Amino acid sequence: MNNFQYILILFQSTHHAIKAERIFAKTGLNYRVIPVPQEISADCGSSLRTQELKKALQLIRENQIKTAGIYEVYATTDELRYKKYVE
Repeated sequence: MNNFQYILILFQSTHHAIKAERIFAKTGLNYRVIPVPQEISADCGSSLRTQELKKALQLIRENQIKTAGIYEVYATTDELRYKKYVE
């Protein structure tokens, strides 16, 4: 059975990733900066991991942060699975 773990947010540029990180920290959103998983993109870069989807989406919209993708991450017995989030 798959178990939801967290939301992973990728950004169009380092500028937007840094902007999101600052805003998330300022507003108290619980998040972590992690490398973009190879399973999602071969590009090097940072992504933000959170379980607070609704609040993260609100902050992204309000602050005009450009994302490259938002993924729901699920754990199986031996790996993580990534499902692109669609509103």
